[in-house]
Amino acid sequence: GSPPDPGAAAAAAAMAQMPGVDAAARLASQLAAEVEQLENTTGQQQYFRTAADNIKSMSLQMAAVLNAQQQLYAAQMAQMSSGGSGPAHLSSPSLALSGGDNIFGAPDLSAQFAAFGLPSSSPGGSALGSRGPWSDGPFQAPPLNSPPHQHHSHAQPAPQQHNPFGPKKPGPQSGPYGARGGQKMHHPKYSKGGADHKMYGMPGGGGAPGGAPGDYAGAHARSPLLEEFRATSASINRSSDAGGIAPAQSAMGLRNWELSEIRGKIVEFSTDQHGSRFIQQKLEYATQEEVEGVLNEAIVEAHRLMTDVFGNYVIQKLLEYGGHRAVNLIAEEITSKLLPLSLHMYGCRVVQKALEYFSVETSAALVNELSGHVLKCIRDQNGNHVIQKCIELVGPDHVTFIVEAIKGQTVILAEHSYGCRVVQRILEYGSPDQQRSIMMEIMASVRELIKDQYGNYVIQHVVERGTTAERTVIVDIVREDVCHLSQHKFASNVVERCLQFGTVVQRKELIEILIVGEGAPYPSPLVGLVRDQFGNYVVQRVLDVAEKPQRDRVVHILKAQVPSIKKYSYGKHIIARLDPGWGAHDMYANTHHRPYHM
Repeated sequence: GSPPDPGAAAAAAAMAQMPGVDAAARLASQLAAEVEQLENTTGQQQYFRTAADNIKSMSLQMAAVLNAQQQLYAAQMAQMSSGGSGPAHLSSPSLALSGGDNIFGAPDLSAQFAAFGLPSSSPGGSALGSRGPWSDGPFQAPPLNSPPHQHHSHAQPAPQQHNPFGPKKPGPQSGPYGARGGQKMHHPKYSKGGADHKMYGMPGGGGAPGGAPGDYAGAHARSPLLEEFRATSASINRSSDAGGIAPAQSAMGLRNWELSEIRGKIVEFSTDQHGSRFIQQKLEYATQEEVEGVLNEAIVEAHRLMTDVFGNYVIQKLLEYGGHRAVNLIAEEITSKLLPLSLHMYGCRVVQKALEYFSVETSAALVNELSGHVLKCIRDQNGNHVIQKCIELVGPDHVTFIVEAIKGQTVILAEHSYGCRVVQRILEYGSPDQQRSIMMEIMASVRELIKDQYGNYVIQHVVERGTTAERTVIVDIVREDVCHLSQHKFASNVVERCLQFGTVVQRKELIEILIVGEGAPYPSPLVGLVRDQFGNYVVQRVLDVAEKPQRDRVVHILKAQVPSIKKYSYGKHIIARLDPGWGAHDMYANTHHRPYHM
């Protein structure tokens, strides 16, 4: 085999410093290593030398791209700083081959170079200039005014909570407030367009997939002031990726910024992740003059900020700390735009926050804009949160049009992933007459809703919060077929709720059926339920709520099943409850982490 090429090693070292081509550099290095290995083992030297030459050629082109990119954007920013005019937005440099052939079909940079008086390609050379990875002189890192980057969402999934009952109800379906596979949930509250990211506008959360982060925020180059802020602000977390301690601020040249320093750039900073966070933090302790300064600039672009992934949080902070003037100005901006904002993944969060600060009169006049669009909003993943907030805050007298739109559609909506939430809010905050009309439709379809993926949440709500008569109707229906319902993925939730919130007599009757079943010579239903992927949760609930005489009988039946119970992932939770020392303290201590209320 041929000796290692020192030029290839130099190329790899130079490319390792180039942002944007890390992946390509790693791939080139890997391929080069494989080529060298194959040269040594197969003897087909000429073939593999050709492949190696191609790889080196591509490395040269990529290095030339970065060099051209630096020159182009440096020229752009220099011209902007000197007050000259130039292209408002430059396309990314293309990878071009000698002779003008472009391997990605992207436009050549010659015209853009000419706009700034930069030399274009030399005859017979690379279309992007002559500097390559083997050129003399150290490679210079891109300046701060490098090409703009889109805001990317790095939303993290919610941490899994400990479930004392073990993994619950596996399956592809998911409930309206989270996966059904690990936790049982029956009464989730609304959230602000999905996950409620209350602090400082971190991307992520629910809402419609439309209007992706950075719709316009990354479409233009950042101003020099914003670039300076991002490079020098001490408020930005700069801890190392490896988890080490961040260098001292003084060693990094960092400092604390003030709102007065970004005057005239509030809108731009509000649409930047770090700028938005900075403004929100400062507004909490700002003087009245500083708040007014932010408000005066933000209100000019209020609609743009309301629908921005980061800007919407600045508007929310102004509602909190801007005083009556901010609330009134934002109310004017929302007026006549309530419907589109309610359906927007970020706008709906502003609307919900605004309803918390608007007067009842202002809110009542505003929500009427949704009249005629109620069902559309309820079925929308963003709009349903606004409808819930209206029901909760505006008052029954002012949301009659919402209840009227739901009448006759209650069962259909109760079986909808978003509609079931709205139905529950009416049962919580509606007037007695409104609740009565909705409840009549629910009670007429209890048998169907108990087994429905989303309807079971509504029935659980009635069992827990309804009247004694309403609860009795549901418990009686459950008692008719409690053994089969306990093995149903969704109905088993209702069985558990009946065991928890039924009267002492109702609870004893249900547990007795689960113990005895059809009687001798048939085994106790508990033997089958304890092995069932859904029924085992009902058994655990029985052990939690049963009074001593019945509980002793249940424990006696289950102890004979311990060898087989141990084979299941949830077995340890059953076995723990068979301990004589298990009591109410253990029950509540271990069920604390189970999110029934979300």
